[in-house]
Amino acid sequence: MSELNISLNADTYKPGATLSGHMQWSTDELMDEATFRLGWRTSGIGTEDIEIVEIWKEPVNATSGTIHFEHPLPVFPYSFSGELITLTWFLEASFDSINTSDVIDILITPQDAEIRLHATSS
Repeated sequence: MSELNISLNADTYKPGATLSGHMQWSTDELMDEATFRLGWRTSGIGTEDIEIVEIWKEPVNATSGTIHFEHPLPVFPYSFSGELITLTWFLEASFDSINTSDVIDILITPQDAEIRLHATSS
């Protein structure tokens, strides 16, 4: 049985900051590298959009272990939540050869909390 878990060193990141965290795994097969995908998705009214912004690989060369990772974050778009649409950043780590992955949401904002959009009445 294969397991893969990612954790981040912070809950909120400033635009352009360095994303950092750990990936822990245990597999039955020797893995050469892990693939990381950084992206954002929208949800709410209308079509869901998904954009993969960065893909990078980290060497692991083991059947189990823990690695530390760091990667620069983009400066935009910001994470936000509104009445009609929400934009959420995510990080996925995977071993593509055995179809094992984990995904964690990331909050990227210039503030210390998620940006909330509210409809205004005229």
